[in-house]
Amino acid sequence: MNIAVGLVEDRSAFRVALNGSFISASGQTYVSGQYEFKAPIDLRPLDRETASFTVDDVTIGVGFHWQRQQRQGFRGGLRIIATGRGLTLINDIDLDAYVESVIASEMSAHSPSELLKAHAVISRSWLVS
Repeated sequence: MNIAVGLVEDRSAFRVALNGSFISASGQTYVSGQYEFKAPIDLRPLDRETASFTVDDVTIGVGFHWQRQQRQGFRGGLRIIATGRGLTLINDIDLDAYVESVIASEMSAHSPSELLKAHAVISRSWLVS
């Protein structure tokens, strides 16, 4: 099961580093490197296990006292859509890969394994419902 995760919105362009090869919906291949996208695009990794993309100025901790802009890396597909206020960047990712990334970002690797398992069940259940 794939899910769509909104990463950044209301921009006129996105600077993205592709790590691995991606292919667009029109069949154009994008190799590793820096790109600036100013229009909608849908990119899928050719190798889902190794390809990723990196975006600058992703807001993390929204609404929390530690909210800040940060460079973030993502696995899965990269989709940019046009909205009434600009462009929105979306990460299309497998549910299990997303749950894995949530646990890694929200929990300590030193947490008890049962706590990590419970977090995985809660995260997956919340997403599916």
